[in-house]
Amino acid sequence: MKKYLLSSMLLALFAIGFTASDQTDLPEKSNVVYDASKPTIQILSPSSEGSFVTTESSVVISGIAQDDNSLASVTFKSSSGTIGTAEGLEEWSISGLELVEGDNIIEVTATDDNNNSTTASITITKNQSVSFLDVPAVDNGVLYAGTPSTVWITVGIVPNEKLISSSVTLVEVDEDNNVISEICSLYDDGNLEHGDEIKGDNVFSTKYTFNYQTVANHKFRVGAKTNEDSGEVVGYSSVFTLYVIDQQEAKQQVENLMNFQDQAESKLQEIADLNMSPEQEEAAIVEWLNTQSAVSSVTKEGSLVRIDFANGLTSYLMIDKNNGGKGNGKGNSLTSADRYKTPAIPLNLQTRGTWSPSTTRAASVSPFKKAPAANNTNIIQNKNVLIWAPFENSFPQDMGPALKPIFENSQVGFHIDYLTNDECTTESLKNLANYGVVVIDSHGLMGNLILTREKAGTFAELIGATVYNDYIYQYVSGSYYLVTMEYYREDLQKKIVETFYAITPKFIKNKVKGTLPNSIIFNGSCESLQTDNLSSAFIAKGAKTYLGFKETVLTNTCINKAVQFFSSLVGDELKTTGDSYVSDIDFTEDDGTDTWLNSYLMAGSKEMRFHLGLINGDFEYRNLNGWNVSGDGRVITQLGPLTPPQGTCMGIISTGLGYTTDYGSIWQTFNVTNETTLSIKWNFLSEEFLEWVGSQYQDYLKITIISDEQREVIYLSAIDAFVNNYPVASNYVSPEIVFDRNGVYMTGWQVSTFDITQYQGKTITLLIESGDVGDSIFDSATLLDEIQVY
Repeated sequence: MKKYLLSSMLLALFAIGFTASDQTDLPEKSNVVYDASKPTIQILSPSSEGSFVTTESSVVISGIAQDDNSLASVTFKSSSGTIGTAEGLEEWSISGLELVEGDNIIEVTATDDNNNSTTASITITKNQSVSFLDVPAVDNGVLYAGTPSTVWITVGIVPNEKLISSSVTLVEVDEDNNVISEICSLYDDGNLEHGDEIKGDNVFSTKYTFNYQTVANHKFRVGAKTNEDSGEVVGYSSVFTLYVIDQQEAKQQVENLMNFQDQAESKLQEIADLNMSPEQEEAAIVEWLNTQSAVSSVTKEGSLVRIDFANGLTSYLMIDKNNGGKGNGKGNSLTSADRYKTPAIPLNLQTRGTWSPSTTRAASVSPFKKAPAANNTNIIQNKNVLIWAPFENSFPQDMGPALKPIFENSQVGFHIDYLTNDECTTESLKNLANYGVVVIDSHGLMGNLILTREKAGTFAELIGATVYNDYIYQYVSGSYYLVTMEYYREDLQKKIVETFYAITPKFIKNKVKGTLPNSIIFNGSCESLQTDNLSSAFIAKGAKTYLGFKETVLTNTCINKAVQFFSSLVGDELKTTGDSYVSDIDFTEDDGTDTWLNSYLMAGSKEMRFHLGLINGDFEYRNLNGWNVSGDGRVITQLGPLTPPQGTCMGIISTGLGYTTDYGSIWQTFNVTNETTLSIKWNFLSEEFLEWVGSQYQDYLKITIISDEQREVIYLSAIDAFVNNYPVASNYVSPEIVFDRNGVYMTGWQVSTFDITQYQGKTITLLIESGDVGDSIFDSATLLDEIQVY
């Protein structure tokens, strides 16, 4: 809710309980205990996600802590018995913590001057030789009891000459992470039947069909063996969980919830048509709630009315008693039936293998394409900006028009996506990992909720959706809330009532794809930092700094603080988040009070900043952070016998490997200061060598510099030119490298340099493309590394 703004009444109906066994609840992986009187603490490095795998004998752990008054200490203890005090308080670190073989559980505790304390924990797995790049990624973490369900699992492994490739196995473990049983093998063979997109890239995959009969949670990890002097030694990945729930029970829960929501919406519209005061409307809706057999109790909790249902669910009624301004809610919102219309991949466009019709899935992005960012840097790793405004033109003032020119005029070279009204769906929030800055201009509640503009629709529409099972689970797990809103429509000259989806911290954790690139989140919703729930969820997903408000907020307050912050962060001096944040509110409410003082807060790192130059040109962030990607672009550690010319990672763009059919391109915008040279190391591989030389089929590599809307192609070479200029014929790399239909040849690693003196003092975009000419049947790919300017 925003004060003095859109609605005169918000009815928040959302499930926060579930009557099935407690095992069906998706547990919140929380490193933070939330209590107004306690400090908060978060572990950011070596991972913010609660687990990490290494082969090192010691580790550096760091993070942040905050308290309303004053922190006294940050201490730690490990499961091996080591105890101590961290260096620093608000930004603390533990250096050189010794690890033992296997799982090390590290607990870090922040204590304030009143002896209140909060503990965060991380499990660090030390392997002798095997190093995993991330927690294994799954495309479907929810299964239904008694129903077979195929899950796609992938995990990246750092290249290791001692690795026994046939030993990479999915295992189920108990609560203490002891192996219960082996489930199946994972493969790096490029066979789509195994879910593996590229042979020899050290990303191991499996498609396994589970069929659990009872409701329970099941924990898994991936094991891999290496040949050591002492014999075969196994190492394990981090643990992940699959949740098995009762489909019919969950469906019934959601049906009951949505049917009651329909009744409440109708009743609220009836009350709204009576043109009563907000207080009278609240009294009327509470009186009606008390007559409903589905409702067991209605109680007041602060400014909220709590509704407990007989089936165990709980919802809230929130009344805006400020009789605020009436906006013009425009547009038609989407229903759930309108979504998920991605086509399946035709067999002739797949990279390798066959795809059984019984298990066909829509075109997908490999989970590994969004591996976690290197988090030991204070650089914001993406220059894309998302301004997300589901109630544009409904508030007296909107944030977007004030902020957009600040980013457009910055020397950083931002790309801005400005989504408004019906564009602001739950689906649009799943891609937050594409943005270094996210600005949210919506309604919120108690640091737990962000309202979208996507209409919930009816239960009949929900079950008509292609993937309604996912919606069912998101309801019962608390990732989606329903918010029934009464607001004024100028075009109708009356109050209307509609129900929208709202997302929760669990949505950020479970549904946002990939990892945020050291992002900055400015949540202009009311109460967006009343609790740490949302801020912690964003930070656990890779964001580094989160700004919001402890209380309800005036629109001009919100806009002024956002303008103040971003003008400093992306202005000429490119100040840090800490230097850009000014906590004091410089103005008061209309009634002259100062209740807004100290409501504006910042959580996370004070050291984040933008960098004008090229970043991640060696891909050692282990992902494409810093780069934008279209089609098939990813980061790999190996391709068959080919390894990066430096470091552990290299980029690859292609004409469409695996499930991707679009040709690949990556691009990055940066500032050229005194540099004179651009250097790119590349290796072009193709199935069109040598059979299709001299034909119309001319796959290509193209490099372009874009400046001041002018495009200069600085390099372009296709199949015939590659054969004429490079030793392609002597570089046959199949069968170790297999794309789809033909043997693969390559140019070998080449270095191209370009004079960029003319671009000094300018912001440019470097675009690298690997494309098709003629058809998309025979694949080509370009390996990239050591992209630099000097």
